[in-house]
Amino acid sequence: MKKAPIKSLAQECSAESILAKSDGKSLLRHIEDCLKVYQDLKMALPILPSLSGMEDFFDLLFCTVYLHDWGKVHMEFQRVLKKQENQWRHNRHEIFSVPFVEMLPFTPERKEIIALSILGHHKDFETLQEYLYSDKEVEEYRLNHKYQVNPLDFNENLQKCLNVTYLLDLKAKLQDYYDRYASGKRQFEFEHVDFSSQKNPIQAYALSYLVKKVEPGDTKYWIGRTTGNPETYRKIFPFFKPVKRQMVHTSGRMRTCQGKCISRGSYRFR
Repeated sequence: MKKAPIKSLAQECSAESILAKSDGKSLLRHIEDCLKVYQDLKMALPILPSLSGMEDFFDLLFCTVYLHDWGKVHMEFQRVLKKQENQWRHNRHEIFSVPFVEMLPFTPERKEIIALSILGHHKDFETLQEYLYSDKEVEEYRLNHKYQVNPLDFNENLQKCLNVTYLLDLKAKLQDYYDRYASGKRQFEFEHVDFSSQKNPIQAYALSYLVKKVEPGDTKYWIGRTTGNPETYRKIFPFFKPVKRQMVHTSGRMRTCQGKCISRGSYRFR
């Protein structure tokens, strides 16, 4: 018997309630659009799990896609999108998406991959360091600005500024969306997350990643980040021809001579 299609979250909830884009597209619709791209990618490149060495590659990617913009429910970010007066400054929505990775039923190593992917899906990790503030900076801002919530205080924002009801609804629908788009065998049993003790993801993941990984001057750093392994590409694209590119430093990033920006130190998903 053919399964009846589940109602999309965008149909069940007010499409205008939480936005993903300033043009009025809802977060729910954006997630669904991204999952359609995910589904197409899975169909087009079934070889990715074997190439990555991760049998659960597409499960990890599904969760990355589904969770990547949850931080957009931050009330001040919503005011930005709706062109209202707001206190959204010195912040990034992706850092408020990462804490929810902890609820997923994966090993710490797998959770780290998802967290890095979400954290780096807009800016490289060197740039994200600009959004990490010391205790002194947080306290000075608190003393000099009389806001209800200090925009520099990650934990205060995480606990007070996210639309919890909306996020619980997204969480409740994760299995349905997984069954619909991933068609996998995993059953999600969520783990408890203590949000009161969460480290800023920039500190927990980005800085740690930059310390552990080799520097851009080391050729090992660029394996898989520029032209990659030609043999790997030929397996996927028979007509692939490797192109030699001269790497030059520009504004703290590396760019190819063809002008394509290569993000340093981050797993990226667009």
